[in-house]
Amino acid sequence: MRDERQERNQSVRARATLRSATTWCRRFGILCLVLVATTIASLAQTFTTLVSFDGNNGQNPAYASLAQGLDGNLFGTTEFGGANGSGTVFEITPTGTLNSLFSFDCTGACPEQPLAGLALGTDGSFYGTSQSAPIDYGTVFKISSSGALEILHSFSGGDGSFPNDAPIQGSDGNFYGTTATGGVNGYGTVFKITPAGVLSTIHNFERN
Repeated sequence: MRDERQERNQSVRARATLRSATTWCRRFGILCLVLVATTIASLAQTFTTLVSFDGNNGQNPAYASLAQGLDGNLFGTTEFGGANGSGTVFEITPTGTLNSLFSFDCTGACPEQPLAGLALGTDGSFYGTSQSAPIDYGTVFKISSSGALEILHSFSGGDGSFPNDAPIQGSDGNFYGTTATGGVNGYGTVFKITPAGVLSTIHNFERN
């Protein structure tokens, strides 16, 4: 949504500049042709496909934007695909070179099927959530830019279940997020989790 909004704003500004340039041209003649041509060119949009997922390198990328790492590369997740068919964490360069950092495995003590993207922490690691886990309530995990993954918390239902999105890091250094269901009332929670994995429930949603 943010990228679309920025593109719309850029387009509006470009068209306004073009109108002003056209008015100026009528007054000063051919010297303004370069300015008009530049403005028209700025209205054109270029779409480039960086990578096409084929299942082996991931399938169904997350419903979220990519997170940029400290090295300038982009990091994201896929819900399915990868070595075990349970989703991946990947790294992609701005020119389209993809590297699968981690393949989730639904047969072991590991999260799987991340629906959300990743959030870059101030420590340079990425933080994310999964929908399924060994006990099927979802997890919060941490992964380094080299692919070392650590489960910070596995939800039990009573403290929430099925986290919605990547946690957001607050000014206090802790991460904050929500779960779709679970909690005291079964309608989801707002939670806080430290970088070390200590989770506390801030709010339990309830139905009026």
